[in-house]
Amino acid sequence: MPRSVNAVASRARRKKMMKHAKGYFGRRKNAWTIAKNAVEKAWEYAYRDRKIKEKFSFTLDCTHKRCSSFAWHVLLSIYGKSKSQ
Repeated sequence: MPRSVNAVASRARRKKMMKHAKGYFGRRKNAWTIAKNAVEKAWEYAYRDRKIKEKFSFTLDCTHKRCSSFAWHVLLSIYGKSKSQ
């Protein structure tokens, strides 16, 4: 009896990963191991940078609130309460 290898699923996984590597330079787009490493690293960078972007937007929002409360000579706590109503 021949060995069962599940080639259809592994080929689909590779095809999906190579699709993500489309547009990369050199062997990063067509050599399997290099493309896989490049795509996984890109996903790590994307995850990290989403967190950084979220943190930056939060601090920027705090800065905007602080500046606008100073401009109107209102305490920040009162500014937040009036904004929520």
